[in-house]
Amino acid sequence: MTTTNEAASPDATDQGTPHDGNATQQSATPPPRAPMSNGARTLTAIVLAITMLITLNQLIASYKGWAAGRAAGQTTPAQAPLPPAPDEAQQRRFALEVRGVGLAVDRLRQSGIWQAIDAADSPFQRVLSDDPADYEWSGLERHRDLDSREAYAAKSVLEGWVERWPIPVLVASPESRTSGSSRVRGAHQHASLPIHLATTLDSHVGEGADQLIIQLFDLFDADPQLPAVVLFGIDSEALKLTDAPDEHFVPDIHDAAAAILVARTDRVDRDIRPYLTDVPYDLTYLDKEYDVIQLWNAYWDADEDPAGPRHTDLGFMSTQFWQERQQKLIDRVDPNGGQYQLTPFWMRKYGFKPNPWVPVRWTKWQMEEYDKAPLLGYLHRPVEVPLDAPAGPKGDKARAAAMAEGWQQALDTLPEGTAPTRLFYDTAGEGRRLIPLSRAMSTEGTPHPLAIDDPANSYDLTRRLGNTGVSSPFVQLALALMRSYHHGGASATVNLREDARASIIMVRPPDDAQKAANRRRPDPFVNPYAPLD
Repeated sequence: MTTTNEAASPDATDQGTPHDGNATQQSATPPPRAPMSNGARTLTAIVLAITMLITLNQLIASYKGWAAGRAAGQTTPAQAPLPPAPDEAQQRRFALEVRGVGLAVDRLRQSGIWQAIDAADSPFQRVLSDDPADYEWSGLERHRDLDSREAYAAKSVLEGWVERWPIPVLVASPESRTSGSSRVRGAHQHASLPIHLATTLDSHVGEGADQLIIQLFDLFDADPQLPAVVLFGIDSEALKLTDAPDEHFVPDIHDAAAAILVARTDRVDRDIRPYLTDVPYDLTYLDKEYDVIQLWNAYWDADEDPAGPRHTDLGFMSTQFWQERQQKLIDRVDPNGGQYQLTPFWMRKYGFKPNPWVPVRWTKWQMEEYDKAPLLGYLHRPVEVPLDAPAGPKGDKARAAAMAEGWQQALDTLPEGTAPTRLFYDTAGEGRRLIPLSRAMSTEGTPHPLAIDDPANSYDLTRRLGNTGVSSPFVQLALALMRSYHHGGASATVNLREDARASIIMVRPPDDAQKAANRRRPDPFVNPYAPLD
C-alpha cells in the first residue's frame, strides 16, 4: 500500500514534467529541464503498472478472505465450533482459574491473616482478640467497620479487572434485614469502583454457602459461553436480626468478607480475543458511537428502570433482568461494525457472535485488563458428602465411610499424581462434627490421608482464626489459595458447619512458569490498587 501511494503521488511522478514549449519564458524563470526520454517514460509506466497490479492482487485476496469469513460467520480458528463435551475423567478434573481474591476478617486482610497465624504458631491460640475492649462500643461504629471490610474485599478482587463489563456475582450472606446483593452493592460503592459493573447471578442465605460453589461449576457446565464469575461471602455479628447493645463485647461471628473471581481463559480466547475493537480508553456516556459505551448506557438505563428488581432490595440488578434488557442492545449494535473508525474492511475482524454474557465486543484495553489479572491458582470441582445417617454406632460408621468415599472422589478431581499437602476445615466450634473426617483419615486404606491434628499443615478455621459464619467456605478457599501459592502443593478444604452434609473442595497453585508471568510481585494476592489501611 505504501509503495502505491508514493508511486501515484504527483510529487513522485509529475514534478519534472516540462511546460508547453510554445509558452513564453520569463527571464526570472529557470530554463526548463530536458524532456524525459521515451525509454524513461516507458520504464516509469511499467513500474507503476506492476505496483498497481500487485496492490490489486492483495486487495482481491483480502476481499476473498473477508467475504469467506462473512459467509462462514467466522474468520479465525477461535470461532471454530464449540469443543466436544469432555469425557467423565475430564469433567471430574476440570478446574476454574482463580484470577482475584479479596479477604478481610476483622482487622486482618489478605496475607496479613497468614502473618498473624504464623506468628501465633499454635493450633490452640486464636489470632483474633478475646478482649472486649478491642471491639467497637457502638452499633454504628460496628456497621462502619463492616462496610470498610466488605469494601476492601470488593476492591481487592475487582480493581484492575475488566472495566465497563457486567460480571455476574454469586452472593452468600446470613439471614438479615439487608440482602446479600445489597451488601455487595454497598461494598462496590464504598470501594469507589464506578466503572466496574456487576449483576447478581444468584444468592444463598444462611449456612451451606459451599453449595454456591457447586452451583458455580454447574453454571459453567451448562453454559459454554460464560467467561467469569465472582463469588462473594459476607457475615458479621452486626448483621444479626436483633440489635446488639452499645457496649464492648467479643462478637460470636467476626466481620468476614471474602471474594473470589474465577474465569475460563479458553473461552475468552475463543469468543472474545479475536474480535477486539481499538477504541480510546477515556470515554464518556456521550461517546455513543462505541459499542462499549452503548453497553454502559444500556446497563445504567436498566439499573434505573423502576420495574427492575434493584429497586426492591437496593442491590445489583439480577443477571436475568439485565439479560432481558440487553437484548435491545444486541439487536441494535452491528457486531461487525467499524464504530465510526476509518478502518479498511480488509483489516476488520468479522464473525463475533453476541451472547448473553458478552453482548458486544471487548476493547483492546479491556483485554489488557484481563491479561494483567494474576493467575492465583485453580479451584477444583466440589464433592458433596452426605452425613445424614441415623445416630448411633452404625450411623457413625456410615458417616465415616461416606467421608472416606468423598475424600477419594475429591482426590480424583486433581491432576493425576497430585495429592493435597495441607488441610483446612471448619466445624463452627462443634467438635463432634469432626468425628467422620477424623475416622476417615485414620482408616486403613484411605489414600493420601492428612492428620487433622498436625499443627503445621492442618487448620481448624474457627479455632485458629475465629468464627467467620456464612462466609467460612470462601475464607477457607482464600487462605488455601494463598498457602498453596507461596508454599506449593495442593490444599483441601472441608466444610463441616452442618450436621447432615459436608463438602470437600481442592485448590492447587499455578506452576512456576505461570507464577513468573504474574505482574504483581512479590505477592500477587496484594492488589496495588487496594491499600491495606
